Amino acid sequence: EYLTDRLGVEAARFIEQLFAAVFRRRGPKINDARLKALEDYRAQAGDRVTLEGLIEAFTRPGFEFAQLDEGHRNYAAIVAYVNSSKGAMHSLMSEVFDEVSNVLIEDMQRLMPDVPRETLYWGYHFLTGAFTFSLGQTGRIDRISDGAVRSSDFAGIADRLPAFVAAGIRALCASGRRPE
Repeated sequence: EYLTDRLGVEAARFIEQLFAAVFRRRGPKINDARLKALEDYRAQAGDRVTLEGLIEAFTRPGFEFAQLDEGHRNYAAIVAYVNSSKGAMHSLMSEVFDEVSNVLIEDMQRLMPDVPRETLYWGYHFLTGAFTFSLGQTGRIDRISDGAVRSSDFAGIADRLPAFVAAGIRALCASGRRPE
């Protein structure tokens, strides 16, 4: 609404289309890197696949892309924004990233065959929230920690996020909470 009020319908539509084009352009490159990382991890781990390893293979490529340059950092922030949006933005996130997300969920199900699929979806939901919030580089943790921790420290986040999320997913699985 803000854009249409300020610029008119045609200009606002152009800006939205440009935004979507930028989003679609880099997404497949990250997806390819994630799919390769998951494939390489599965091959390397053999029958010793872990939840942490799957999560790392899924998230690290995104953090590595964000470290390449300012353009990639800006794209990471856009992904964070789009993931927390509704409407057309929500559809864009699904269009670009659902395929690789479903690959991860399938891997999680193979690793934990007795866990209800719904529980894995919740685990994925919390994973993607923490992941994309971290991509946003909001600076909030920088302020709270007086600079001891930086939201732009993608290597540090990539090293810590898998263990944190895996522990949360395991706790969720152990709780046995079922829908009402």
